[in-house]
Amino acid sequence: MASRLAWILNWHLVPCKQPLAQRMKVLASLASQCPPAALPNTLQVIGFLLQEAGKDGVPVESEVAGLFAEALRRRLGHADQIPHTVHFDEETASGAVAIASSLPEQFAAVLVEQLLAVGGGYELPGAWARSLARLTPPVREQLVSAYLGQLDRARSEAEVSERTELAAARLLSALGRGTEQWAGRVRQWASGAPAQRQQAAAAIQHAWQTPLWAETVSSLLATDIDVASRDAILAGIVLPGLDTDLPDDPESRRTALAPLVTDANAAVRAFASDALRRLDAIEDDDARQEADFKRGYRR
Repeated sequence: MASRLAWILNWHLVPCKQPLAQRMKVLASLASQCPPAALPNTLQVIGFLLQEAGKDGVPVESEVAGLFAEALRRRLGHADQIPHTVHFDEETASGAVAIASSLPEQFAAVLVEQLLAVGGGYELPGAWARSLARLTPPVREQLVSAYLGQLDRARSEAEVSERTELAAARLLSALGRGTEQWAGRVRQWASGAPAQRQQAAAAIQHAWQTPLWAETVSSLLATDIDVASRDAILAGIVLPGLDTDLPDDPESRRTALAPLVTDANAAVRAFASDALRRLDAIEDDDARQEADFKRGYRR
């Protein structure tokens, strides 16, 4: 009953004729008190009002911004009380992306908190990653800047483990793959110490559609990168379905590998040959399964 009431109140605030600033204050208050089950819908409506604020040039008061971010924290903290997993919760995703776009510092603070709490196993919710990838380049640049700033502050306050640093590099790519700041940080890591090269490998793993991928992979493989990092890069280019924003067809992956096939370094050429063999094997296996299916035989 309480969740249903929250749902009604939330949606009333979208067409309401009260000034937008007042409506956002009311919604922020509701977001801090609603039952956990109502948080996805509350975040969705937060997204609607933030979009309206951006369109009309209405500033978001700092207290309201803080409460909107706190609603996101509550959603993540009460995951066990909400039916839909956050990875497929499109209501929460729409609110999260609106907060990321309108309030990048607050959004980045929530992400870094989650990253440090979970450590090396942190993964950006899939629904968020899909929506964030559709943001405009200028918005994503702002988001990356906020994320890197929050991460640097966290490092200054406490030691961050190597596993968490690798997760942080993967998160950077999820937020800003293809942006100028992302490219700059990846190049910096690729030319750095072994631990930094591992970060570069983590960041570039699923970025094979960007011009930077072949350049970075070549640089890393030519400097005797560790086996785990090599395997991660190989998995990123070979295995389908690991990143839902990337196509599964082998041909686009072969195109990405083409510059490595003729690389001057033998280790780089060997990597490309290995990846191409694996792609061929996957394609052959798919063809066999399709043929079996057409004959009425399922393996």
